[in-house]
Amino acid sequence: MPNHLKTYLADHAALTLAALELAKRARNSNPEGELGEFLTGVIPTLEAERKTLKEMLRRIKASDSSLKNFAAWGAEKAGRFKLNDSLFTYSDLSRVVELEALLAATEIKTAMWDALGTLAMTRSDFRDLDLGGYLRKNKSMGEKLQAFHRTAAHRALHRAITCCAVAVFAFVGYGLPLPATASGVEDADSPRRGALVLETGPVWFSRNDVRIPGDSGTRFDMLELTGNGPEAFARLEGTWDFNERHGIRLLVAPLEVSGTGDLPRDTQFAGETFAAGPTSGTYKFNTYRVTYRYTFHDHGPWRWRVGGTVLVRDANIELRQGSLQANDDDLGFVPVLYLHGEYALGERWRLALDFDGLAGGPGRAFDVALKGTYELGSGWRIGAGYRLLEGGVDTDDVYNFAWLHYAVASLEYHF
Repeated sequence: MPNHLKTYLADHAALTLAALELAKRARNSNPEGELGEFLTGVIPTLEAERKTLKEMLRRIKASDSSLKNFAAWGAEKAGRFKLNDSLFTYSDLSRVVELEALLAATEIKTAMWDALGTLAMTRSDFRDLDLGGYLRKNKSMGEKLQAFHRTAAHRALHRAITCCAVAVFAFVGYGLPLPATASGVEDADSPRRGALVLETGPVWFSRNDVRIPGDSGTRFDMLELTGNGPEAFARLEGTWDFNERHGIRLLVAPLEVSGTGDLPRDTQFAGETFAAGPTSGTYKFNTYRVTYRYTFHDHGPWRWRVGGTVLVRDANIELRQGSLQANDDDLGFVPVLYLHGEYALGERWRLALDFDGLAGGPGRAFDVALKGTYELGSGWRIGAGYRLLEGGVDTDDVYNFAWLHYAVASLEYHF
């Protein structure tokens, strides 16, 4: 049965994080006056709300989602690239947009605290939390945001209408034609420097051995709890070439599986002892990667790139038996080598090899894919192939080695 409460709380914890980051940005852009004072007071409330949501997740033996938090944080940061008609200074329109976003988030949180307050009446583990207080604060916050938004919109849009009228008068009065420039004409032969790639499909495990701590825990097969699969996966990649040789790649590759099975014997795990028998387990290994890549060969049908990747891992292994729960989480980064090769089979077909990997010391990590793609036109491609992910670590703290197999279907847009 799906845990809707866990998903609901994790979703709104991520939303609150985005609202908190937005409120800080808006406060920094409007430090003076009544609006600055109001936003300064909003920030502690959002921090307290997020802390309460995380506490509610803890009480149901769950935690907030690193992937959702990263997506919310990234979405707020991406919004900063919207210039709102001003390149070098803060735009009056930016103030309007920020207040609208905060107002929307506050309306959602008002509904959330109302729903959670009703739920708390039926759950003893939530009754000591002041959820009604958050509901009242959000209602008051919403009323004040509407007033600030109304003032900001009048200022920005009245000025925009005036400027637009002046521009139209100048254009009609002087009859200046719009210049036709070479940059305004799309060059069908111009190289495409960027790409977005979505991969999805099923993933299977053929190995997932765990011992925590690595020097004193009990080794067990995580697949006895989570199963071999298949599980659905999705990965998102973005690339950009600065010129013919140098480029970057960004990759988000989440992975999390859960299940219930039987431990074959008593198991020492992360400081707790789990009896043989039914046990629930969760295995998470999310990675976020930033790659610098250099094109060292681009001639004829072949193109080869080499580079280095900083891989940020967000990992967690968790076991649960009734009220007994233990987990081992890890957030860190690993440098790995990058290699990408592409062979053009004709005008539309391509064969591509993709590699991230490094071995040495106590561990190794290899992510290798072989994929064929077909160009549909207008920058769109579809593809299919096979990807393997293999690796692990053997230290006094952690022993874990896993091997995964992906059947890949991809959709690409090159621009």
